[in-house]
Amino acid sequence: MKKLLLIGYRGYGDWLYAVPALPFLFKEYEVHIEMSFRGWEFFHDDPRFAGKTVFDVEDLYDQIRSGKPLNEMEIVYQRWDAVEKEVKPDKVVNLFRTLESKCLAERYQPEFKYSLEDRQKRFGKLDWYEPAFDACGIPFPDDLDTTGLYYKPESLNWAEGWKATHNGQFIIMIPVAGSGLQKSYPQMKELVYEILDKYENAVIYLVGGINNEQNWRHKRIYHVFGDMPYKQVVLMAKHANLVIGPETGLHVAAGMWGTPKIQLCNLSNVWQLNNKHKNDYSIQSQCECSPCHKMINSIFDCDKTVVHDFGMVSECTMMYDKELILENIETVYNKESITV
Repeated sequence: MKKLLLIGYRGYGDWLYAVPALPFLFKEYEVHIEMSFRGWEFFHDDPRFAGKTVFDVEDLYDQIRSGKPLNEMEIVYQRWDAVEKEVKPDKVVNLFRTLESKCLAERYQPEFKYSLEDRQKRFGKLDWYEPAFDACGIPFPDDLDTTGLYYKPESLNWAEGWKATHNGQFIIMIPVAGSGLQKSYPQMKELVYEILDKYENAVIYLVGGINNEQNWRHKRIYHVFGDMPYKQVVLMAKHANLVIGPETGLHVAAGMWGTPKIQLCNLSNVWQLNNKHKNDYSIQSQCECSPCHKMINSIFDCDKTVVHDFGMVSECTMMYDKELILENIETVYNKESITV
């Protein structure tokens, strides 16, 4: 069988958008994967890969941010060349930045300075699952299987046991914040306590770091931080009743399993993020510039910022129809038919 080198330094959600393409590659090739540590979290125990190597790209970015005069792409190209010489593949598929540059305009792209209308035309019609298939040279299927992330039987059993500890409860997982300025919902704490007041059998799992953890104390609030492998968090999303929050990888995980979700969309439109997912109740920010289809890495990349209690945020993060969110939560609650 021919060898394929798959290169991907991607975030958690980015990898989940690429997972459906993997079975097509495994059918034709022995696949060696070159990845960062986030990829390693997902694939370290996956027996389908013929080989695995890891490059600490986050350390490289940290060094650059600290002011070290390093050329990112020169170092990355050198790494790719070394891995390719070692693996000797018949084919190379490189997923580096394929998602961002295809679905969002990065600062180095001319489209970053396009008008809002032109960016929406340019980027708004592409399904977020498509770029990985394009990079692999695989026709994008109409019927997409999103559940291809590998889990050991003991991991699946653990998740079933975790679900059993919450029998009769309305399990809600909330990614409090993501990796970018716009991946937040400043009114989330207020929403969480409204949910807890209305649904006496609701339990909330907060995923990711939050400001002032002590202020989120409640007997039905649980905190999931970095000490739990993200792959385990993805599996928890399979057994949750609902996922609510900003554009983060946890919503890709929920969509992967068909778990009901309310993704608060602002950078991208609801369709392109969720059209392959069942039980989707996502909504768009009502901000006039949403979706902007821009990669927001700092306040200088955002056209509309406002000051909130914990700092500067994108205005779009504060402009969701809260009543619609609450209505969608009630719809999911009634549909889940949870027996107390």
